Amino acid sequence: MVDQNAETVFRHIYDETYQAILRFVIAKCGNVSDIEEVMQDTYFDLYSYLLNEEHKPILNNEAFVITIAKKKLAKHYSMLERIKAVFQHGANEEQGIETLEDESDSVLIEDTVINKVLYDDIWYLLKSEPQDVQKIFHLYYLCDCSLKSIASELGIGLSDVKNKHYRTLKKLRKIYSGGDDDE
Repeated sequence: MVDQNAETVFRHIYDETYQAILRFVIAKCGNVSDIEEVMQDTYFDLYSYLLNEEHKPILNNEAFVITIAKKKLAKHYSMLERIKAVFQHGANEEQGIETLEDESDSVLIEDTVINKVLYDDIWYLLKSEPQDVQKIFHLYYLCDCSLKSIASELGIGLSDVKNKHYRTLKKLRKIYSGGDDDE
């Protein structure tokens, strides 16, 4: 049995927010083939929320749906997976790291817990780095900016951004791989 009120509210929110959410998802998706899935999952979660009789009223429809979309995108494009890929494959010094390929769609719960601990440790270590290095990592891994756009945003040379990025990655790899690489 479908709750007619939930369906009516859903249609209203869907019509009101669809274009804005679509623009948001397109801007954040790393692969255009994922847009439809993220949009579908976002609105499915909205509908499920509306079907719950104990749900709180939604004060700002667009903000609420964007929050759902952010969670779906985070699940789909986990920074943990990006960091894991960097540590598994290393940086390609000649070409730079502009994108990281998503290697697998399935993540075991044990891997997720281990990655969360690794993620927390890495960001804790990055806090001890200079502000410019922290900004480079924040822009690269959290905002999906290219190294070139980071250089432009921070007003420093591309080679300086690459050096700081790769040297810090090398330092982190050395810490987490237990290697004795000399710089």
